[in-house]
Amino acid sequence: MELGKLSGGERRIIEIYAILASKTKFCMLDEPFSHIMPLHVEALKDIMLEEKNNKGIVITDHMHRYITGISDHLYVIANGKAYLTKGTDDLKRLGYIH
Repeated sequence: MELGKLSGGERRIIEIYAILASKTKFCMLDEPFSHIMPLHVEALKDIMLEEKNNKGIVITDHMHRYITGISDHLYVIANGKAYLTKGTDDLKRLGYIH
C-alpha cells in the first residue's frame, strides 16, 4: 500500500516505529499516542517495551494512562520544576489529574 493512501494514524505508527527501530542509543517521542486508534495503542506500547531493552526512550505525553505502565521513570513538570513520580497518587498531589 502506498504511504499516501494510509490514514494519518497509520502514518504516525510507521513514523514512530521507524524512530524506535533506528540504530540509535536514544530516541525522543513527543506525544506518540496522539492520533492513534486505541486498537493500536497496545501494539505500540509492546514495541516500546521491546525497544527499551536496546536504547533509552524519552517520551513526552499528556496521556499518562498509556505511559505509566511502560515507564521506568515518570516525571511531571509542574510549577517550573520536574518531579519524579511513583504513580497516580503523585499525579493527583501535583495537580496533574483529579
